[in-house]
Amino acid sequence: TLGLLFLIKEVVPETCLIKLGTMGEYGSPLTGRPLFEGIFPADAIMQWDGREWSLGGELTPRDPVSFYHVSKVQDTFNIYEACKYWWLRSYDVMQGVIYGVHTDEVAEDPRLRTRLDVDEWFGTVVNRFVAQALLEIPLTIYGGGEQIRGFIALEDAMECMVRLIVSPPEPGQYDVVNQVSGLHKLSVLAETVAGVAERFGLDAKIQKLENPRVEADKHPMEAVSRKLPHVFGFTPKVSLEKEITRMFELLMKEEMRRRIEEKVHLILPRTRWDGWKKVSDVLEVYEPGTREDTGYQPVLDRGLKEVKSEVDARGGIWR
Repeated sequence: TLGLLFLIKEVVPETCLIKLGTMGEYGSPLTGRPLFEGIFPADAIMQWDGREWSLGGELTPRDPVSFYHVSKVQDTFNIYEACKYWWLRSYDVMQGVIYGVHTDEVAEDPRLRTRLDVDEWFGTVVNRFVAQALLEIPLTIYGGGEQIRGFIALEDAMECMVRLIVSPPEPGQYDVVNQVSGLHKLSVLAETVAGVAERFGLDAKIQKLENPRVEADKHPMEAVSRKLPHVFGFTPKVSLEKEITRMFELLMKEEMRRRIEEKVHLILPRTRWDGWKKVSDVLEVYEPGTREDTGYQPVLDRGLKEVKSEVDARGGIWR
């Protein structure tokens, strides 16, 4: 990223850099403070020791959850400084987890099908759950499965990109958008995938594994995503169940299923973040629908004028 910034400065300083970051830069604050869109809003204040300061316009705290996310935070500061010093322009896109296989353009020809990772390192959780259901491997949730993450379907993510491309920021402007259409608890996510799998004649079970990662197992999550809907006119079109259904429709085809079967030995986690060389133990295997969703409920703040709190069938509150 730093090399690219130097190239933009020297060759095409008028261009706009759209950087694909990640919501993982923020971490999951145990205090439950909102995950603002990269920069504190104008009316944010800090109070301490009987004194008060404005935080408006300052970068919000980052608490990366892995070495990978640390590299993303380095990107953020390099881009921020390049805009400030060299008068470049950039949108830093803090993405939720992208999942799915469909856009209208990709669907035009089988040769355009997008890459789909299902392995333990690069495979994202929805894609992995669907692959596991296809291969009759119990869906693997880590620890208690109470972790909450942001998500967005591939088709919606691409629409966001287009909207940002056609509306570049001003020279010298660094701006951040939180690109997310829903927040989901991983245990509830597994239930959703298992429910769709049942409609395709698959008997999906869920298993809790000893968590190979170093992360908070239970935490609140409130994410703010106001700019895309209110500044750029983006409205999510793809529900979680719709995209999971499209994934099963495609991946159950013989060729697709065979390619996933060839990678079956890479699906279960064998890498631990704490450095120990051991396979994570299975803590529990259970049938979908036999566990009650408890604990924190995610909150997605999209800045709707009419304030509503609605817990949908998959859990989560929109405000």
